[in-house]
This record gives sequence, C-alpha cells and structure tokens, in this order.
Amino acid sequence: MTILHREVATKALHNSADRYTEPACHPGTRREILQRLSLWAGHPKSPPIQWLSGSAGVGKTAIAQTFAGNCKNDGVLGAAFFFRRGHPTDGSWRHLFPTISYQLANSFKELLLPIQQAMDNDRTVVNLAMTTQFQRLIVDPFRKMPAPSPRPIIVLDGLDECEDRQRQQQILRLFIKAIRTGQLPVRLLIASRPERLIQELLNAPDIRDAICQELVVAEDHEADIRKYLKDEFSRIDSRCTAAAIGVGPDWPSRSPQVLEEVVRRSSGIFIYAKTIIQYMEDDFSPPSSLLKKVLDLDPKSTAPLDDLYNQVLS
Repeated sequence: MTILHREVATKALHNSADRYTEPACHPGTRREILQRLSLWAGHPKSPPIQWLSGSAGVGKTAIAQTFAGNCKNDGVLGAAFFFRRGHPTDGSWRHLFPTISYQLANSFKELLLPIQQAMDNDRTVVNLAMTTQFQRLIVDPFRKMPAPSPRPIIVLDGLDECEDRQRQQQILRLFIKAIRTGQLPVRLLIASRPERLIQELLNAPDIRDAICQELVVAEDHEADIRKYLKDEFSRIDSRCTAAAIGVGPDWPSRSPQVLEEVVRRSSGIFIYAKTIIQYMEDDFSPPSSLLKKVLDLDPKSTAPLDDLYNQVLS
C-alpha cells in the first residue's frame, strides 16, 4: 500500500488539514438540500448517481464537504475527492483513482486485501491508463466482496475543475457504466458547474431517467446568507469588544439596516458573503473601516464579486 499511498492527493480529501479554511456549510444553513442528500444516500431505491449542479459561488463545495463529513460520521463514506483547478495533484485525473482506492481500503476492511493484491500483482498500475486504474483499483476489488449494504458513498466535487475536459467525461463514463451494470455497488455524488460536456452526458435521457437525478443549487439563498452574515458579524463584534476595539453602532450585528444592505449586495452568492467576512478578519485594519470600504463599492456594478476581490487585494 506504500506505493498507492504515494499517489494519494491528500489535499483533495474532504478532511485534509490543507482544507481547514475551505467552506463547510454554516451551522443551521442549507438544511433542505442536505436533508435531500441524506434521504438520497439512505434510500435503497433512490438513483445511484446524484448530480449537484450550480453556477460558481453558490456553495456546491461547502455542501459537498458537509455531506461528506456527515457520511463519514455515519460510517458510509467510501471516498471523496475535491478537485481544484490548476493544482498539480488536486486538479489532475492521474491521482483520482489511487486516492479513491486508498480511501476505500481504509474505510472497508473487506476491500483492503483485494486492493493490496491488485498493487502486489502490478505495482505500476498507478501509472497506467485511466480505464486500467479504474478497473483494477476500484471495480475488481468490489467483485471480491459481498454486496455492501448500505452502498458506500463516493463524493466527487468540482469535476469541472479537472485539468482536461475530455477526461471529465471519461471519468463519468467509467462510473456510469460500472454502476449501471452492477459492477460497482456505490452511490456517487458529483458536484460541478453545469458545463456543456458534463451536462450532455448526465442529462442524456437514458442516463437521467435510469440512474441519475439532478439537484440544482440555486442562487437564491437569502435566508441562509442572512443567518451566516448575522452570526459572523456577531462573532467579530464579540471578538472586537473583548479586545477593546470599537465597531460602532452601524456594525451589521447591531444595525438591521446595514445587515440587510450586505445581504442585498451578496445577491444570493455565498462566496460573496464569505469573502466579506474573510476581509473583516484582517488583523491590521479596524473592521469598521474595512466594512466602510465594502459598502462604498458601487452597488450597481455588473461585476460585484470582481470589485470585492479587487478591494480585498488592494
């Protein structure tokens, strides 16, 4: 297993130390969508593939990470891989199947020996073609164990961030074929933007109607964003009070009007709200002055997130 471990993209794991700053769902938010995912994972007759789709910034990764953690706590998480665009390991298909296989071996004792045998039979398998890796490291080991119940959950987040678009489709085709033919008894959660190649494959009638259902993450999550911002601004308020740093009466946790203005500017995009809070955490500037800079940005801008990023980086 040493050779397999060398190929693991540790930063792509849902609980990696390198992901501690990545957003999980704020407590008390995204309840409905997480409940739907939980029901999907636990119902024996639900489609084996769930596609969590949505535009950039709506919180797909946070949902996927929270869901993976819940599955881990429930003992049903088989593996997770969080792609990251441009990263040498997290963004590469070459580390995907070794990382999944290694997690499966550690999650289910029935798979440990078959995966060890696959590596003993050919230590170069981690460097072979994608189809060969998938077959030997994932599909074949499942054939050597009784059908698991409940089915293990595999989470693939950010598939659209995999380095090669053709590889994105190839990954999907391998999973779809193996799951559809009963060779791979797992449930697969895919989280991605609705890119054309992914959409064409997962929305094909023979796929959508038979084994896959789509769950769209909409941009309109104003109530969740309001709760997140109120809780975070209150936390910063308490921290500043303890440090004898004043935030003033117009701080959002003290002024409902200002809070609503920040919520309005977020436009249902979680990443905008999270970026504001991260900006408020700057240790070298008073939070009240940072908030003023955010509120001074043009509210009618056609690219509010870009404007916010420019302010944060300035």
